[in-house]
Amino acid sequence: MKVEIDIDYKTVNFLITNKSTILNNWINYKDVVNVLNLHDVNSKIFKNNYASGIFDYFISILEGKSELGDCPVIDDYLKFLHNKEIMPHELFILCVHFQKSMITFFLKHEKLTYEIYDDFSDLFNQNFNGVLAKFELLFKEKDAEIIKQKYTLEEAQRIAHIGHWEFDITSNKLSWSNEVYNIFEIDSSGFDPSYESFLDMIHPDDKLKVNDAFTKSIVTKTPYYIEHRLLMKDGRIKYVVERGKTYYDNMNLNPIRTLGTMQDITQTKKLQDKAFKDPLTGLYNRHYLTNYIKNNFASNRLYDSNLTLAICDIDHFKSINDNYGHDVGDIVLKGIAQYIKNNVRDNDLVYRYGGEEFLIIFPYSNIDDILSRMEKIRIEINKIKYESHNNIHCTISIGIASASDQYNTFEKLIKSADEALYRSKNTGRNKTTVIEN
Repeated sequence: MKVEIDIDYKTVNFLITNKSTILNNWINYKDVVNVLNLHDVNSKIFKNNYASGIFDYFISILEGKSELGDCPVIDDYLKFLHNKEIMPHELFILCVHFQKSMITFFLKHEKLTYEIYDDFSDLFNQNFNGVLAKFELLFKEKDAEIIKQKYTLEEAQRIAHIGHWEFDITSNKLSWSNEVYNIFEIDSSGFDPSYESFLDMIHPDDKLKVNDAFTKSIVTKTPYYIEHRLLMKDGRIKYVVERGKTYYDNMNLNPIRTLGTMQDITQTKKLQDKAFKDPLTGLYNRHYLTNYIKNNFASNRLYDSNLTLAICDIDHFKSINDNYGHDVGDIVLKGIAQYIKNNVRDNDLVYRYGGEEFLIIFPYSNIDDILSRMEKIRIEINKIKYESHNNIHCTISIGIASASDQYNTFEKLIKSADEALYRSKNTGRNKTTVIEN
């Protein structure tokens, strides 16, 4: 099967250039070392004879030279592992850590977009499903007794952080595998799952979209897929992906049951945060802004006229660094960033746009309301107390613009807000300017 990934040659060359490092990282993960040592597999031979070929195979897919599943080296690799009596759950370990090593490096590349990241992840998932199916076939054909004794689906699911579930729609009965209980951090002995109890454990902001996605999949007879958050008892947030398929009666009219999987992707999300968030302030960075514009606005055009944008700049920030040092400057940056983040709406997006600049996107907004909100933020920022430096008082200058027929692309809108900011800075600072449409 041909896989289409919109990836440029520079990104592919970036991976090829770092091939040796990626492979070394893969075979040096502790879990991988344990598997290889347990079965007396020489890591150097493993790297040169198999790992290198598997890496080249993935690169050839990215380049469009090979099709998914068309890889003799993987067939040889599976036979080698089978002869070494490596079990399917141990193959899971090798697969997951190869994916982790590749994606960790992949996330470092500046050309990464969410679409490419998702395609890249799907490529791994599709290939691993095929690899595991082939490996299981080897066991079925030759080692039925061994797989009965040693291999369990629960162990494989635990390693991959994937659980499965079944929802009997006619009786409203929900059943979970052990790994789903593990993901929810619930003791299976004292809990009877139901669709309602499942919804109760979803993050409050995601409940409606999860329920809507499941209901829509049943009505449209399409597979169920959604990424959402779980809110744990101690306040932690987990991220999961769910996939499911609903089966209907003989007339294909009434839904009978849904089978699905749940995968914990919290660690993947953390890797994404490293790529798309500013490490100092925790705000989204310009890389994420570029992706947001590309993913949400066709041809960069703003069809939503109720979108407002603000750019804020800390006044005389250089003097803070010069007089108090960069460590104190970092404290000020974090304090102001957190205050802005805490005083906008949940669906507003705040970015660290430059050294001491912040950009805020206000979807579905009225410019008068945003002006009032930003004026309040500007006034209150002057009152912020910074740890161990109560004598520091900062002000900010703000420029605001809203989408219109004249400012109908993000590029024009940002330029307009930047012009408004320039006017604020050049007419005394510590003020807000709006570009009238």
